[in-house]
Amino acid sequence: MTARGPDRSPAIDAQVVRWTAKRLPWQPEALDIRPARPTDAQALAALSSQLGYPVAVGSLTDRLDRLLGRADQVVMVACAGSDGVVGWIHGADEELLEAERRCEILGLVVSHT
Repeated sequence: MTARGPDRSPAIDAQVVRWTAKRLPWQPEALDIRPARPTDAQALAALSSQLGYPVAVGSLTDRLDRLLGRADQVVMVACAGSDGVVGWIHGADEELLEAERRCEILGLVVSHT
């Protein structure tokens, strides 16, 4: 996380990273981690349903659009080659009275397949 602008508003810098850890037998391809896009909404909704939190694609699209426009929120996806989006994580910039500023994980889903 970084501070930006004259008022030092919180912001989360999201960069695309390449997962280069040793591949596991069930993981035939490396993962690409990148910021979520509005076009990912259907995959994010399907993953949420796998976890037991069904959500309509339209509702998720609206929420995702709002979150992507905020500097204090980050939504990243994990993509596995031809399988497309296989996981997502949502984090938010938090500043608490009793603790230092941090990014709190608000949601994390990984495909069961």
